[in-house]
Amino acid sequence: MIKYTFIMLFLTILLSCEEEKQPVINNDVIKFDTVAIGEYFPVYPNSFWIYFSLNGDTIIHKTDSSYSLINNPFDTTKFYVPIYDGLPVIKYKIHTGYHSYRESGWENILPDSLYVGNLFLKLYVYPTTYYTGKIQTIDTSLLINSIYYDSVITVLEYCGPSFGTTIPFGKTYYAKNIGIIKTERCNYQSFDSIFSEEFLIEYLIGN
Repeated sequence: MIKYTFIMLFLTILLSCEEEKQPVINNDVIKFDTVAIGEYFPVYPNSFWIYFSLNGDTIIHKTDSSYSLINNPFDTTKFYVPIYDGLPVIKYKIHTGYHSYRESGWENILPDSLYVGNLFLKLYVYPTTYYTGKIQTIDTSLLINSIYYDSVITVLEYCGPSFGTTIPFGKTYYAKNIGIIKTERCNYQSFDSIFSEEFLIEYLIGN
């Protein structure tokens, strides 16, 4: 009887230890948000844009097939973002491909507030170069390569040693739910002195 009691006690202790060793399973799944996509830069996964330049080149821009999880550069959160030409996009901010303590590494292709005359910092390049954007028109129609585009935003772009409308750099045209439809680059003297131009010839917006 004593032997039987001892065996039962030993088995009870052994089973208790095994139960304590069982891992704690957490069934909670951490979910991350997906950033909002800008209407004038709809870089959804599986999208592409094909452009033709004045010198006869064909340029293709495209997004990855899925969103990627990144650390939010502006706080401690994480979220999913589209990847455009290998670079993450947060609505109207696109990563420049580099980062340092002097520069944010993000370019504002459009401001959050879209209205005529809005002057915004596109990019600062250390030590003395500022790229500035100014919304010239909103929701206008534009004829490009025999195609009419509605709801077009035109952005005048400047560069110089300070923020503001100093030296003309070029123009970029954005169509709602399409993206960039045309870019122009000038010779730093006048927006009319265009030496480089690309316009959209084909595109596909994914989802």
